[in-house]
Amino acid sequence: MSFSDEMRALISKGKTEDALEQTAQWFQGKDKDLSNTLLLLQSQWNQNKRNERMGIVSSQELSISRNRIIHGLLSILSDVEGMERDNPEPDAGNSAPGGAPIPKDHRIRVFISYAHEDREFVNKLNKHLAPLRRKEVDNWEDSEILPGAAWNEEIERKLKEAKIILLMISPDFMNSDFIYTKELPIALQRHKDGDAIVIPVILRPSLWDTEEFAGIQALPRGARPIVQWPDEDEAFVDVASGLRRVIKSIRDNRTRS
Repeated sequence: MSFSDEMRALISKGKTEDALEQTAQWFQGKDKDLSNTLLLLQSQWNQNKRNERMGIVSSQELSISRNRIIHGLLSILSDVEGMERDNPEPDAGNSAPGGAPIPKDHRIRVFISYAHEDREFVNKLNKHLAPLRRKEVDNWEDSEILPGAAWNEEIERKLKEAKIILLMISPDFMNSDFIYTKELPIALQRHKDGDAIVIPVILRPSLWDTEEFAGIQALPRGARPIVQWPDEDEAFVDVASGLRRVIKSIRDNRTRS
């Protein structure tokens, strides 16, 4: 089955969000304009989910918006189909540069704790984590909670499953009562017990250096806030590289044990 057919199959199964993500990954390095269009569709999809959770959109409006997104994705998949015909690729199974992807149940699970005001930073980080997500990590954030799911219970479950927990530090993160009362206690206890690794990612300047997690090595290097870097992409590359080193250390320890 071709990639475009696989994505259409996902859409037909109601997994449009997965299809959006995989198609965005497929287009990386191939077509900048279509990549940007896909990022916009993903952003609209995530906004719909937030609006639905907050109850500020009617079911009719939500349906219309989602149908527009699906229509846009199907249009892009028609372009994919043409590219597949013009440039057929050999079947590589599920291989990827640098080796075959690790089976999903053996991947390192990463939980991203963030304030919703910093959603843009999370989106940028996810782009830079794409090579890792394709092969060896599963990262999770609360935007992936399905409609009807128990919010608190799902977050707690994912926190307890994660091997790496990223704290996206900013004034809004520090101001979030939910993060401080629900997410941080679990994250820091698991870090203390050696069951998970907590990594603060400094997004914006804030009074975080007096907090319990201030003694944990942060990213990017020097704990310099990402917004203070001359090039934000360089800062996110530094974060992704640091995360890759941690993942390698976890895998090496698993191999030795």
